[in-house]
Amino acid sequence: MPESHKDDDVMSVFGKLVSRDIETLKEWIEEVCQEIESRRELRHKLVSKLSDGVEKVHSLINEIEHWEPGYKSSVNGRRTNLEVECLSLKKEERLQELNAWRDISILKRQLRELVKEYKEALRRKDMVDYEV
Repeated sequence: MPESHKDDDVMSVFGKLVSRDIETLKEWIEEVCQEIESRRELRHKLVSKLSDGVEKVHSLINEIEHWEPGYKSSVNGRRTNLEVECLSLKKEERLQELNAWRDISILKRQLRELVKEYKEALRRKDMVDYEV
């Protein structure tokens, strides 16, 4: 087999491999983008539910606000429990925001790496196409 023909076969196989790499990287990039969007939606849902909970607790506190502290021990206990619950919900809301930020940051870092690999694969493909 002539040397030139072997080189063409090798370049053809290499070109196909690079094309597959490009397609795989493209799929992974799309998956990571979907994961980022999914995490944003989840954060929004969770934070929204927690905010609704905070509002509900505030309305319950407002219902007993007309009773002065010390009026009745049961009212004081309820007020304290509601305030503790409100603080807990606000803390959970902040944690969800922080966790979402961390998760999205990790996914974005992965996305940057995949895009970098994708661009490198495109450059390799361009070189193979130029050689053929």
